[in-house]
Amino acid sequence: MLLLLFFLVSAGPPPKPAFTDNRVPDAELISSVEAKVVMPAGAEPLTRYDRAYTQAKVNGKDYILGQMIDHRLMQEFAKHGSHPLPPPVRRVLVNEITPVFDGGCAILTLTFEVGSTEPPKLFCNPPGPQ
Repeated sequence: MLLLLFFLVSAGPPPKPAFTDNRVPDAELISSVEAKVVMPAGAEPLTRYDRAYTQAKVNGKDYILGQMIDHRLMQEFAKHGSHPLPPPVRRVLVNEITPVFDGGCAILTLTFEVGSTEPPKLFCNPPGPQ
């Protein structure tokens, strides 16, 4: 999990990241990050996703890390009893975010360096097996 998070905030395959100070992010900070989001091509509008955010330091830099799952997919999980339907926006610790390695634009990954003037990095996960 930690290695995956490092790849999300880094340009190349570096040594194991120093992942520290994981905490639940402030609601105002999450609102300000969401206000800067530019949805990637192929994605639905932000409000169509159930979102989970955590905050942590990665190699000494403060990041918001997020996962967005299409609400319709979450409803299917809940309908089949595999997961209860969560609230639309959750602020959590990193261990409360399910690691996902595929899903296309039904599952998005977000990284944002706190204090940056750049918009958050938001991308669709690779599609699953066809």
